[in-house]
Amino acid sequence: MVQDRLDEAVSSASIMHHNYPNLPESYVLYAKALSKAGRFSQSMAVWEEAVNYLPLKTIWLAQAIQVAVKVGNEEVIKRLLSLLEGIFIHPPSAGLLAELTRQGRIVSGSVGIHCNQVMGWTWLPVGMGPRIEPIGGGASSPTILHTSMQICGTHALRSFALALPESKDAYSLRVFSPDHKDIPGSPLTCEPVSSISVRKTNRTGRPVVLMPVYDDKRATWISLASLLASQRVCTTPFDIVVVWDHGPDRHLFQYLERLARFQKIKLEVTPRNLGFLGAVNHGLRQYPNRDIVLLNADTIVNGDWFDRLHRISRACPKVGTITPMGSFAELVSFPSPRDPADVTSRKTTAKIDQAFKDAAGRRPWLEIPVGVGFCMYVTRELLNRIGGLDGYWLFSGYGEEVDLCLRAKKAGFCNLVALNVFVAHFGNRSFGLRKKALVAQNNKALFSRYPEYDKQYRQFLQDDPLRPHREAVSLKLYRPLDGPLHILYAWDKDSPNIDLLREAGKLQNQAWGALLIQDLGTKTYVTLQVRREIKLADTRFILPLQWPNLKTAMERLSPTCLMLHSLAAPVLKLAQQLGYPMELCLGQLTPQLLRLWRNGSPCPEDAFNMIRRVHCLDKDVAGWISAAGINAEVVLRENHIPVSEYFCAEIPAFPAWLVPAPRHLEEFRRLCSQASQQSRYGTLFYVLGVNDLWGNTPRPANIRPCPPVDREKSTPARAMLIIGNDPEQIRMWSAWAADRKIPCYLSVA
Repeated sequence: MVQDRLDEAVSSASIMHHNYPNLPESYVLYAKALSKAGRFSQSMAVWEEAVNYLPLKTIWLAQAIQVAVKVGNEEVIKRLLSLLEGIFIHPPSAGLLAELTRQGRIVSGSVGIHCNQVMGWTWLPVGMGPRIEPIGGGASSPTILHTSMQICGTHALRSFALALPESKDAYSLRVFSPDHKDIPGSPLTCEPVSSISVRKTNRTGRPVVLMPVYDDKRATWISLASLLASQRVCTTPFDIVVVWDHGPDRHLFQYLERLARFQKIKLEVTPRNLGFLGAVNHGLRQYPNRDIVLLNADTIVNGDWFDRLHRISRACPKVGTITPMGSFAELVSFPSPRDPADVTSRKTTAKIDQAFKDAAGRRPWLEIPVGVGFCMYVTRELLNRIGGLDGYWLFSGYGEEVDLCLRAKKAGFCNLVALNVFVAHFGNRSFGLRKKALVAQNNKALFSRYPEYDKQYRQFLQDDPLRPHREAVSLKLYRPLDGPLHILYAWDKDSPNIDLLREAGKLQNQAWGALLIQDLGTKTYVTLQVRREIKLADTRFILPLQWPNLKTAMERLSPTCLMLHSLAAPVLKLAQQLGYPMELCLGQLTPQLLRLWRNGSPCPEDAFNMIRRVHCLDKDVAGWISAAGINAEVVLRENHIPVSEYFCAEIPAFPAWLVPAPRHLEEFRRLCSQASQQSRYGTLFYVLGVNDLWGNTPRPANIRPCPPVDREKSTPARAMLIIGNDPEQIRMWSAWAADRKIPCYLSVA
């Protein structure tokens, strides 16, 4: 009985976590419910998700570490302790640190720079406090602003905040324990803005493409190869300067030395590992009076990209920064900020860059709130006015270029996006937990310095002034699909059937296209989704106003047929207007078809007369089509999952594509068991999903997805399970079951 209640609590918490993934409390409730039920491995995974979502929540981190220790997963413990050593703006609990010490896990503290202060904490034996020592630059020691100490057993937890001394030069601070071991985060690179000389001189000499390099030999090789190739194409001469930041790969350094020896690049070496911020400022100091392009070592450029950026820098007055469009480029990402393309080849980059070049108008730029540091042109006028990156306010890791752009805006300069340039960025590299903590802490510093920035950024994403240009570029990239164009309602786009078809096309390296319809009576909104080598931007049309534009896009795509996933009037009407051969895809008997069947009419009037072929994803559906006397070729898609084949007495394994979505699994098992005990003939289930079933709830074994074809001769079902939260459909299906005296069970989310 107790275990049943615990399982019910887990099921409820799982539903809440799935329905509200952005609600922090949903992580806590789900993880705690799993722990109480004794499922510690699952609980550990949820806690890790939680700290990944909010990395600065040290209370969550402490509970995640405790569960990971109980499970004994050393790999997860290592990741969580790395995160612990990356959080320096507030300390963890002394109790957690004491427990880790008893287990022999050494955590000495964390230190970093935040809002003109050195902030951190240490966990050292009582009587052994941290020491601070300036290195280079002639700087004095920081001034103590705040300290606190909490003794727990043989160790003491000390937290501190120190004011950074004023200095015109860059310097370093070493924070270490009495046995001369650096505290994690030390030594600190202190880079005041004034370390980049603020001058009133004109730009002289060639512009410089400045590339900091630390690791990843393959990405660096691809990036430099594309950069050297473009240097031969561009009419504007520029120098390539690589700043080596003492990475771990000596072979990479030797490769850079070889390029410098043959005068392909200029190589600068930092005195020690300074991080992105320190490496950039080191390069800026070596090349005064030059325009600078900050370029990541995991990018691909194409053709005369630099000429186009350079022309924009000369065409607009008071230009501070220019950022091209890119992949994994935040607010200037293609095809969208929330779903960037994964572009990793020079060939694909060249195609997309050419499309951007062709789609740009006479004024190929637009003002944006901030630039993005993967590739950013910075004018000498801006650097002369405000200096370089600010290493007094932010800790090296993230947001340095955002701070530069916001300071530029305050100084009267503008930040632009180049609409005629595309630069690929391998930004899909996964961040470690420690990196995410640095990002979160730097964001706190940015929001405290620029309270209006977050609102402006979100407003820009909401308004999305770049959307028309992204759509125009996608139109340039349209090519014949060599396959069907799927037509469906917008709310069905994430159904399992559609996912299966989309994934099958991806695996077979086929293009995928879909028209999503949203009918609002007087107007119909149509969204065209296309994926070729990469996913292109969704193109929206308002019908009938933009009918000519839709026809033009369709002519470029030239689908072999239109694959209908519904027989609703708006779908049929649009398909008829487009004038392509039509085929129908059915995964289950929908409520609409069920109503028609119940009323004695197998299908809408003349609907099937226009359809040459019906694709059925289930044997029962194929049987119904045949029994209805529909004059169309029936194709059973064997490459999909026919649910009827999973008929058995108990529920075994589920198909692989259902495993990540165990929403109502526990509730379903309980109801199946209950119904089976009530029937002495065995149990045949109808399981029907309403509203939120698609993509969220598993379709288990021992089910049939629709009513039997021959109502008189077929074996009646013993029970029905309805899953979802749509009141209208729940009432409809419950009434259907009641008419046939079928016990009906509800699992309402």
